[in-house]
Amino acid sequence: MPRGDLRALALGLGLFRWGQGTHVVPVPVPTLSIGTQTLAGFAHESATDGAQWPADSPARVREIWPILSADFDAGVQQVPVVTRAHALGPHALDVVAKAPSVRIGFRWRYQGLEALLACALGYMPTTYPLALGGGAYRHLYELSADLSSEAWPAADGQPPAVRLVRRGTFAAWRQVSVWELTSAMVQSLVLVSDGLTVSGEVVLVGASLTRTSAVNTLSVMQTLPPYGWPLVSVRHGRLRLGPRSAEAPLTTVHDVCYRALEVRLENNLAATQGPRTGLAPEEYTRTAPPALTLAFELPRYASDAWLKTWDDGEPLMGELAFRGPPIGGSSQAYHLTWSLPALRLTDVRPSSVALGLPSVRHVVQAEVPEAAAAGMPQAALGGPVGVEVVCGVGNNPLLG
Repeated sequence: MPRGDLRALALGLGLFRWGQGTHVVPVPVPTLSIGTQTLAGFAHESATDGAQWPADSPARVREIWPILSADFDAGVQQVPVVTRAHALGPHALDVVAKAPSVRIGFRWRYQGLEALLACALGYMPTTYPLALGGGAYRHLYELSADLSSEAWPAADGQPPAVRLVRRGTFAAWRQVSVWELTSAMVQSLVLVSDGLTVSGEVVLVGASLTRTSAVNTLSVMQTLPPYGWPLVSVRHGRLRLGPRSAEAPLTTVHDVCYRALEVRLENNLAATQGPRTGLAPEEYTRTAPPALTLAFELPRYASDAWLKTWDDGEPLMGELAFRGPPIGGSSQAYHLTWSLPALRLTDVRPSSVALGLPSVRHVVQAEVPEAAAAGMPQAALGGPVGVEVVCGVGNNPLLG
């Protein structure tokens, strides 16, 4: 081997020969971003920041959120600069906008997702959560007409300085730096039960993406308390679908033996850039009403009953409920319930004719109910969904 190559090899191994001795020279080893060691969390931003967009400062993450994945997108929009003076091609790139986002996958748990649900749906009355005794509390999240910062409804009795804010800060330490998306709003939220696990996916769109956080620093992320709340299990799930009624609630006769299902909320948010924010987006707002769908698959195509319901356009109502273990020493159990007072089938599709067992997939669309559905929580806003959570959190996440 040539002498120069040997010297390079010695330097690469951290060895350098000086006279008759061999000295170890420290060689810095680059830190790697390992997904299994990523620390991440989401925190609601201040309700007292007025109408300011974006927030004056990020919210400090208080608890580890055990994510499965986080796919960041800086959202940089560029336009090539082409002029007659450079006829062979572009000679520069103009940055015209920045709209950062992150797509996060996680296992669904009974506790720790309160701020996410509040920001995704947009409202929980200030009378909630309700104390059930023994350290258990009942939350009820409702779908709001918009997710922009606004005054609380008069019935909630909040002072003008306290705003209804539906955004937060997501921070993730990747062993290289802390990536932080500020003033993040929920573009979409999905719950998936695939027959093995119950997981979630959320897309957050925000004001800015940094890697030099002054609030969620490395030391802060490393000292976050552990996250050990019970997992939502497929064994805990129960789906009921039946005719829409203001008098007759759903019962066991309406149980649906599904193999897999998906609940998807699309908030249809968009933002534009303006002179006040420069390249960053203004506050996101809805360009269309929110869309909530439930898709489920039956393991066998054995009846045309649902096809007839679809043909007839029969109005339905539904409830997806998960019941977990007891909360601490109380007699209450963890709950996660999606109440859907007005539904309508938009598709019923048996699998293709082929060898093997045929299945059938159904898609139902949530509607705004004309009247309250029997046996379901009374919603203050009367929207198409209410998400009820029973857990050990005793504060309203929208008032933080």
